[in-house]
Amino acid sequence: MMTDKQRIEWLASLKVGDKVLIGANSIGIIEKITPKRFFVIDETKYNRDGIHVNEYNANDVIFPWTIEDKKRIEKRNIHIGYIKQIEKINWRKVKFNKLERIINILKEE
Repeated sequence: MMTDKQRIEWLASLKVGDKVLIGANSIGIIEKITPKRFFVIDETKYNRDGIHVNEYNANDVIFPWTIEDKKRIEKRNIHIGYIKQIEKINWRKVKFNKLERIINILKEE
């Protein structure tokens, strides 16, 4: 966890092309820094404190990213992809033996 001083120093050190963690689930690249020190990432502005307040009043905050963040996000995206694939399956058409094997695999957890 960063101290306030470390965060201020980190934000001051950012430059165009730097990667940052956006919230908990996305990595972005700083595309532009305005004269008032706003950061532009994927056409979204973050203030000099690294905070974006959108029209729904939800905050997105930028943080330093790590390799662990990248791996976690990649794993999460694969997981979401698997869920989307499973949602498309018409389970009524799956043969009994296959369903039984799937259920047994799921019971192992």
